[in-house]
Amino acid sequence: MNYPRLVLMALFVLYGLIAFKHVKANEPAGYQGGAAEVYTAAAPGPGVVEGVSIPDQEYAPPSRAVETVSSRSGISDCSRYHLAATLTSYHFKRDPDYNERNYGLGLECTFTRDWRGHAGFYRNTFNRNTTYAFASNTPWRLGPWKVGYVFGAGTGYTHAVDPVAGGFLIREWKDFGINVAVHPAAIALQIKWRLQK
Repeated sequence: MNYPRLVLMALFVLYGLIAFKHVKANEPAGYQGGAAEVYTAAAPGPGVVEGVSIPDQEYAPPSRAVETVSSRSGISDCSRYHLAATLTSYHFKRDPDYNERNYGLGLECTFTRDWRGHAGFYRNTFNRNTTYAFASNTPWRLGPWKVGYVFGAGTGYTHAVDPVAGGFLIREWKDFGINVAVHPAAIALQIKWRLQK
């Protein structure tokens, strides 16, 4: 089985789900249809097009029709990247055979204020290599911390690919940040560096 390809496919599916969620959540009241209908209706300008009334504020020139839909969705093509280093974990059930030096590297992509995508690898609890693809949402605030949840899939545990879900906390400064994942079995720590200024 080609694990890297499977994980990449999972990441694309997660991105698609995030995009769909935001597009549906940000559609104008009474809007029915997709980008093609907005483009067709908006092209000639305000007024009436084939018996359909187009409010002035909904008008967009043809060259900006796709841009208009994109701006409504709140989706950006990774507005910020971080290089994330997985460091360590603490297991609630103490076992001397568990590996808690979970070194690895990954890439984090920020889509919106609260939604992020994560992909990479690390050395897991059982001293096996894990490749992962996650999505996280942090809609709540606890002081300077962003609080939410993470979900996705990883290799190297019980099955070829296992689902993963848990709590997620993020603390970010200008160029540096910390990710804390809270799983029913353990707490894991990542540090990260912003790649572009």
